[in-house]
Amino acid sequence: MPAESRGARSGSPRRLVAESWARARAGRLEPERAEAGAPIERDRLDELRGGHPLAAALPVIRSLLVRDADPDSGVVVAVGDAAGRLLWWRGTRS
Repeated sequence: MPAESRGARSGSPRRLVAESWARARAGRLEPERAEAGAPIERDRLDELRGGHPLAAALPVIRSLLVRDADPDSGVVVAVGDAAGRLLWWRGTRS
């Protein structure tokens, strides 16, 4: 069984998730106390979006996950970067 699959069966998080949690602890991030950073200037946001690994896949993501979703589904699709900045989101505002 692949290592990534074992975590779900054993009750422990997948390696990818455990590594993310470790980075959060090392950075002393506390989700309950997190404050939003300053808004990103439009030019910088465009630069971050253009350089994101999922930039080329966004039309497919929008098509498969957002466009065809029922308007009352409550679906929200968001893409962020490694620094935790939200770069794109689409879906139900509520």
